[in-house]
Amino acid sequence: MGAKRLDAEVLQVIDEWCAQLPPVISRKKLDWFLGGIVSRKHIANLDSAGEGPADRILVGRETVYPTRSVLVWLAETRGLKRLKGIRSLEGMIPFADAPVPQQHP
Repeated sequence: MGAKRLDAEVLQVIDEWCAQLPPVISRKKLDWFLGGIVSRKHIANLDSAGEGPADRILVGRETVYPTRSVLVWLAETRGLKRLKGIRSLEGMIPFADAPVPQQHP
């Protein structure tokens, strides 16, 4: 499968995402940090086939990936597109400040 060419908007989204994530992510936690987009078993299988994210690093027995490499890999293999009309989460109520639902007796 050929890699997609990344345009400026996709690279901007990747940069924004990188700013919110740690610099490296372990394979075990990759699905959690990416909201379940890919599973660790799927990534392990792709790595075995030479089709996973670039620049993986073995630390002891744990495989880790530079975050930017993972996001670029996702964009190239699955595509990444900002939805129109959604430019920023600025002004949204942070989860910690969200009102707690009242329980009814």
